[in-house]
Amino acid sequence: MALGAQYVAADEFMMLPPPLKIELPSYPEKLHPLLTMGLPTFNTLDYSAWPAYIERFSLTDDDIPELLRMATDAALDTLDECYPQTFGPIHARRALGQLKALDAVEPLFAYLKVDYERHGFDEWLYEELTPVFFLMGPPIIPLMCSKLIDITETEIVRDKALNVLEHCYGHLPEHAEACLAPIIEVLGNPHPEFKQLQAGVICFLARHRITTYLPQMEALFTQEMVDTDFCGEWVEVLNQMELLDDPAALEAAKTSRQERFNALYNQLNPIVNKDEEEFILFTLRESTNDTAPGERFGETHKTQ
Repeated sequence: MALGAQYVAADEFMMLPPPLKIELPSYPEKLHPLLTMGLPTFNTLDYSAWPAYIERFSLTDDDIPELLRMATDAALDTLDECYPQTFGPIHARRALGQLKALDAVEPLFAYLKVDYERHGFDEWLYEELTPVFFLMGPPIIPLMCSKLIDITETEIVRDKALNVLEHCYGHLPEHAEACLAPIIEVLGNPHPEFKQLQAGVICFLARHRITTYLPQMEALFTQEMVDTDFCGEWVEVLNQMELLDDPAALEAAKTSRQERFNALYNQLNPIVNKDEEEFILFTLRESTNDTAPGERFGETHKTQ
């Protein structure tokens, strides 16, 4: 049977998808199983649950070029989810991580950037690049450092580098200092076009209770160089770091955020009908809730 001619579904009564109307790129027969494995488990950072691709499919460094081609194959990535081939790029990226394919880092970043510009935020691609890169070991750290401090890069690329460095910081303590250095460089050289990234730096320092740089952190808020929708107000950051001794200030910050929520809801409400109202409310609350700073930014990258 031709590759992809049948969709293997868990439910025997599930309808088969319609035949593909486009010709998909061809790949070596050795990699065909990656195109028929179907939906993987969305484990985010639990890469220990991923299949052992190297052993299972006898992959070697010689397979890296074709794996990389599959990992960045937009034709596969944009297929409907009823076709198992659309999950091939996910399996290929995971295999590249297990192979410690450092040469794949730059092309994967380039693909992340282009995919974001064309299609917006892709949760599968964005979230899983953290474990994919982390699996490549300590040599990944200098590559992430250079991306993080490069102000010519897009925010989504720099943000992903920050996520990877935070994961390395938490899991490779012998390399913690190397991971922290570029983060502090971003803290000391803020840019008005990267307020969300700078909020991510604040979140990192708050989560790990790094108090050495409190003056620089506060300066970002004074200069309005952070997106407070992601990291909260300064008093909320201090509260998370267990340094706040003014409960009234914390309540005032929460009240201010609630007022912003109400204003945004009232602005949107006239253009929606009642059926959409519940969804709008839920979405706004998720972005303005009372969670600790950082739980709205990169929450899946907390040290585990």
